[in-house]
Amino acid sequence: LTDEQSAMISSAFNAFDMDGSGELEREEFEEALVHVGLEVPKEEVDEMMAVMDTDGSGTINFSEFQRAM
Repeated sequence: LTDEQSAMISSAFNAFDMDGSGELEREEFEEALVHVGLEVPKEEVDEMMAVMDTDGSGTINFSEFQRAM
């Protein structure tokens, strides 16, 4: 990734991490999808989370978010 791309991904993650925990909980992730114009059924949000959540924590950390982007 270029420095610009990395900065954009970091900025997006921080904007969606509404509680500042350093992880996207399911609700934050779903809100992020809505924010970018994707109305995704709850079942698909769960499936997307499962794919992105490589450490099985139930949340998406920055590293997982960055890999997915």
